Amino acid sequence: MNPDFFGELINGAIPLLGGIYLTLLGFRRTGKQLGVSPSFDEWHRRYGRLLKVIGPALIIFGPGLWLMNWARMGPPVGDWKRYSTSDGVCSIEFPASPKATNQKAQRVTSTGMSLALQGSNTYYALTHSDEFADDAAQTDEQRLDLIRDNFPEVGKQLGVEYKLLREQKITSSGLNGREWEFDASKKHSLQMRVFFIGGKCYRAIAAVARKDRDSEQTKHFLESLRIDKPDGAITEPVATE
Repeated sequence: MNPDFFGELINGAIPLLGGIYLTLLGFRRTGKQLGVSPSFDEWHRRYGRLLKVIGPALIIFGPGLWLMNWARMGPPVGDWKRYSTSDGVCSIEFPASPKATNQKAQRVTSTGMSLALQGSNTYYALTHSDEFADDAAQTDEQRLDLIRDNFPEVGKQLGVEYKLLREQKITSSGLNGREWEFDASKKHSLQMRVFFIGGKCYRAIAAVARKDRDSEQTKHFLESLRIDKPDGAITEPVATE
């Protein structure tokens, strides 16, 4: 394996796995159970809500690092074809065959596909994770607000300066979502479309060089995101092409 590729894999996995752990801790899926330790219960009462915010933000931030740094390692651009998530809920068009991605920790799974375009400093991904599947404490709009508001702070802690450039409310198949664009350390543009469907977070992410932020190719990729099962019903795995 290319050493640079392995290094970027680790760099992205650290915040991703850390975010999964903090999310589980925030929702008390791990750690001491309620009533076992009064001191832990008091600590969780004070900081549990913060963990529920920082954890999901880190889960999104980890793949963002991959998107920005793996762009040089990918196949050439070919014909656009549509690919579906493993549960068949969403699909999107890629200009070449993407690679499957899968991360598991405790009870949370982040699954998807990604594509680095050779020589263009461009990286695309469609992923989904189930960290919110059993949580009814917040609305989807509140979850989206929290991710947006905490994304720059999480990046700052990890050495990347994220600045929100644009936010737009979007709809697909009757569901409300958000489209964001962040400036990443004044070098890259990180754009994403995010929806919550059946408690899961689905996100289409594009990382490009700052000069290519308005490219027709990236616009095509993001706008091709389609919600095929608005109720989030889980089915047998579907073909990726």
